[in-house]
Amino acid sequence: MASDVFDQRIKARFPVGSDEAALRAELGREGFAIRRDKDLPLDSYARCHANELVCAADWVIRWNRVDGKIANIEVTYKEVCL
Repeated sequence: MASDVFDQRIKARFPVGSDEAALRAELGREGFAIRRDKDLPLDSYARCHANELVCAADWVIRWNRVDGKIANIEVTYKEVCL
């Protein structure tokens, strides 16, 4: 499944303990909008949304950090087609 592949690639590239600044920089280059919400358990998130003719897709990465390192990371991918 595409969601599993996306999850595996992100977690392999940015495993727990890796530098959060590198994650933010890479996601910014890839066109993700990065936000922080202190009310969420994973307080940082990045989202990329694509609308195609008959499909829409969302890539979302959520994480929190401790001392500039990724402490936890979750990845989701969702696609909806007519």
